[in-house]
Amino acid sequence: MGYFSFKHYIYLSSEHCSNIELIIDKCSNIEHNLQMKINQEQFQILRKVSKKPSSSQRELANELDISLGKINFILNELKKKGLIKINNFKKNRNKVGYLYVLTPKGIAEKTKLTINFMKIKMREYDELKNEISDSKETKEDVDNSISKKM
Repeated sequence: MGYFSFKHYIYLSSEHCSNIELIIDKCSNIEHNLQMKINQEQFQILRKVSKKPSSSQRELANELDISLGKINFILNELKKKGLIKINNFKKNRNKVGYLYVLTPKGIAEKTKLTINFMKIKMREYDELKNEISDSKETKEDVDNSISKKM
């Protein structure tokens, strides 16, 4: 008892297998959505930092509607990944003044995220365009059937 043998796996019904596959699909979708959200937030921060390197974390948090703690976490993650450098203004009396500079790797990642973002938006645009086209055809079919009945 307490161990899982290969024989037990063979005797799983197809219903059980499809349930397992569904669970795996849902988990991978959740993971994908989580990854997309993280990438989206990282992308937004990389864009803001590239435009205004002297932005404070509070400014970033307010502009992006992300909590200050999460901004701090994401900035540190971007630093660990080598995408940004965080420099303190040494001569500045305000020791909380930092400069966020994109590294070459950060610029490449920002470009990659921009391209992925554009691909997603183009795919969404195409889907919406198809939906509108389908709904126009459906409306025309309904209008034609009403006209024939009159």
